[in-house]
Amino acid sequence: MNKKVFAVIGTGAIGGYYGARLHHGGNDVHFLFNSDYQHVIANGLNVNSHYGDYSISHQT
Repeated sequence: MNKKVFAVIGTGAIGGYYGARLHHGGNDVHFLFNSDYQHVIANGLNVNSHYGDYSISHQT
């Protein structure tokens, strides 16, 4: 079975949340940021949710 690759374009609050959920579920997700790119490079993408908190660190 082929694994799907997802792209989140213009990652903001909503796209960041759903993209992070897809990533947390084991999917290959690529993010395109309009702003806050340097912040995410330095700190990762953090999700605080009533479904659980998790973060995605920057990978090169």
